[in-house]
Amino acid sequence: MALYRLGQLERGRDNAEAAVAYFDRLLETPRNLFPREEALIAKARAFQEAGDARAALENYQKVVDEYGDSYTAEEARTQISELSAQLGLGSDTEGN
Repeated sequence: MALYRLGQLERGRDNAEAAVAYFDRLLETPRNLFPREEALIAKARAFQEAGDARAALENYQKVVDEYGDSYTAEEARTQISELSAQLGLGSDTEGN
């Protein structure tokens, strides 16, 4: 949980690189200690806020692929559609 909060703090400071590093460390922890989909979507948001649409898109897609039935997957699908349109790509997520 501390890693998630530190990542969010760095996002608030517009320091996406540090935020992503914290979220990556969080993703390496055992799954039962923190919801992995929360870390993935936070990582995607950090990339998006930093202007790295492709990295954001990749991480949003991981949320959909790995946690398609979770509440975070709906946000991920929405962001995939928006980023795909920005990048001139077709949206290829399941359920769209």
